[in-house]
Parts: sequence; C-alpha cells; structure tokens
Amino acid sequence: MLAESLRTLARRWRLVVIFTIVDVAIAVGLSFAVPPTQLSTSAVLLVPSVYQPGVSGPTNPLLALGGSVAVVASVVQIAVNDDETVLKLVDEGYTGKYQVSPNLSENAGPILMIKVEHPSAAMAQRTMKAVSDEISARLKALQDQRSVPANLRVTAEMLTASPKPLPQHKKQIQTCVAAGAGLLALQLLFILLLERRRRPKTHTVRPDRGVASAGPDSEALDNSDRPGGRHVGPGTLEPGVTSDESQPATTDDASGDGDQVLSGAQPRR
Repeated sequence: MLAESLRTLARRWRLVVIFTIVDVAIAVGLSFAVPPTQLSTSAVLLVPSVYQPGVSGPTNPLLALGGSVAVVASVVQIAVNDDETVLKLVDEGYTGKYQVSPNLSENAGPILMIKVEHPSAAMAQRTMKAVSDEISARLKALQDQRSVPANLRVTAEMLTASPKPLPQHKKQIQTCVAAGAGLLALQLLFILLLERRRRPKTHTVRPDRGVASAGPDSEALDNSDRPGGRHVGPGTLEPGVTSDESQPATTDDASGDGDQVLSGAQPRR
C-alpha cells in the first residue's frame, strides 16, 4: 500500500511540487500574522538578617545564604506559584504567563528565577514586576504570621531584571510548521483519492462459479458444466456427430408426394 502510494505521488510530482510551494507561502504568511512571544526574566535573592540566632553582634548576611534561607526560598516559591496568586494577579490586570523556579546552578544560593511570557512586551514587563513584588509580599506575610522580629527577618532583593523582553520565535515556528505540514498532508491525500477515482474498475470472475442466466442459452451453459460437455448452439456440433448427420430430414410437402423422403445424409460404409 505504501509503495503504491509513493508511486502515485511520483507520477503526480508536478502537483506535489505545486502544493509544496503553496504551503510554504502560506506558512511564511502565517509567520507574519502570528506574533512572537515576548519573554521577560528576573532574579530575586533572599537575604537573611545581619543578626543571626546565637551570634552576638551583627554579621555579614551574604555568608549565611545557604541552609535555612534556601528552605525559605522554596516555601515562597510554592506560595507564589499557587492558583490563588495567579488569579489575584490576573484580576489586577497582570495577564502574563509566569513561572517562579529556584536557580539550579551549583552553589547558586536562595535565588528565585522569574520568567514571564506574553505577546505584548509591555504586559510581560509589568507582570514580571508584579510577580517580584508578590514574592516580597508573601515573604513578609509568612514572617508576620510568626511574629518574627524586624531585626531577624529575611528580605527579598532584585538581583537582575531584563530591561526589555526578548522575542521568542519557538511557538511561532511550531504553529507555522504544523499548519504547513497539515495542509500538505491533506493535499497529498487528495491526490491519492483523485488517482483512485480515475483508475478503471476491474471485475474478477471466479472460475469455480457459473453465471446463471434466464433464456435460451441457459441449457447450453448447463451442458458446459457437465464433465466432457461442450456448449451446443447454432453452428456447434456435439462430439461424434458429422455435419451431414446433423442436418434434419425434410419432406417435400409442396409436391404432395408423401412417399418420397429427401435426406441430405448418405449412409456411411
């Protein structure tokens, strides 16, 4: 089946080439109609207090970025990614699709990475800023619930933020390729169906089955089914009968002589 389809397409290669060119043109036109996705990114660092439990006097908070602060970063990440926060930001007008994830680089520290995607560059930037503010708000709310003293609190600081979104063409290319491939598949199927409709139909008659017919030839067909039998019809002789013997005897009724019988056959010696 596959080989036959390939041979059919090879015979119709002109149509295949024309359809391919049309599909490429449609995909290119669609690439201008579908805008690329704008991506905004930022990184937020969770910084511990300068006062550490069990240590007298202030300390360098950057030297205590691991351990318990990394656990706090994971808690805040889960709180910001929940559905309640997503709906809250959408209600406030920040419709960019965002994701907050930890920085998985080696020795990265308690850093949360923010990624926001939206067709609009301005909306991507606004949503990124709103998610960053939400991280600080959630971190403050968690510490307020536990009455953490102000001098021992963990704070969130913006490390980096993209000054403008970067266009992402991945989804744009995927949409155009899927549309072009789908159209080409339908067109190739159309060619195969068209070729099948144009192909003449052939009927196969099984030799072990006779064809029944109503009429004067039915008896002859029945005779042909018997072993050694042949079709007997006008101009056809039965086995062992000569042409002279097959002629019927005639009587000259016009002369009125009933005793004279004309026979066209001579007796064999």
